[in-house]
Amino acid sequence: TSIAYVVHSIDERNPRISPREVEYIINWPQDGNTGARAQVPTELWYSPVPTLRDASTDDSETSNSEEDMEDEDQPRRAHGEGDLQPNISSPINEEATEHLWGYGVQYQKYRSRTDRDIMGHIDRPKLLLVDTKWTHGDRKRLRPRLKYLIERGIIRKYGDLNAIEPADVMDVLIDYFVKIFGHSKQQLVEREGYTPECPVTFALTVPSVLSAHSPRMLQAAVQVAIRATEFVSLVRGSLENLFIVSEPESASTSLLGNTHTMLICVVKCLQ
Repeated sequence: TSIAYVVHSIDERNPRISPREVEYIINWPQDGNTGARAQVPTELWYSPVPTLRDASTDDSETSNSEEDMEDEDQPRRAHGEGDLQPNISSPINEEATEHLWGYGVQYQKYRSRTDRDIMGHIDRPKLLLVDTKWTHGDRKRLRPRLKYLIERGIIRKYGDLNAIEPADVMDVLIDYFVKIFGHSKQQLVEREGYTPECPVTFALTVPSVLSAHSPRMLQAAVQVAIRATEFVSLVRGSLENLFIVSEPESASTSLLGNTHTMLICVVKCLQ
C-alpha cells in the first residue's frame, strides 16, 4: 500500500497537477530503511484480545438513504445472540496483546520465536474481493482466518451467517485504513503543516476486476476510518470528496502526464 499526495493553494479550484509535484507518505513504523520506503505491507496480525469497537464506527451512519445501503455493509449478530464473546484458547502474553500492522507484522514473522497465532495474520485482504482464478489460493487461505477471528469476537460478521463471504473482510479493511490514515495525517501535520481546516480530496484506486459492490465496500471502510482518525469532517456521516478510480485509469493518467508522445497499439484478435 502507498499513499501519494499533492498540496496546492486553497484558492485553486481545479489545479493542474504535474506528476513531479506528487509526494509520498513515508516514515512507516519499523520500515527498517531509515523511513525512506514509500510503501507499507498490507498486513495485519491480530492479537487474541478483541478490539473494542464503538457502535459509531458502524457503516450504518455513512448514508441516510436506504437505497444506498446493502445488508452486507452491516455487522450481523451470530446465531441470533448478542455480541460475540472472545473464545481465547491460547495463553496471552504482554507481547501478543497488540494488533500489529505493516512492517510490524514483517518484523514479527521473521523472528526466530513468536507466540502469536498464525490464524490472526491477515495479508492482502483486498484479494477476498477479487473473484478470479488467480486469487483462488489466497481466498482459500484467508477464509478460515476470518472465521477464526469472527468466532473470537475480534472482528464482526457482515455476510451470510452460514458462510464466510467477501463482506466479512470489512472490519479488517477498516482496521488497516485506520492505521495508514492515522500515520498519514501525522506525517502531513509534520511535513506540510496540515490542520483540520485544510480541505482534503481523497482518491482510492481499485483493481478493475472488483465486483460492482466491492468499491462501495472500500468506500464505506474508508469513511469509517476517516471518522475514527478525525482526518477530515464528514457531512451527515459521509465523506464528500472521495473518488473511486480504477488502477488502469490511474496508471494511464500518470503515464500521459509524464510523456509528450504516446504510442497506442491496437491488437486485433483473429478468429
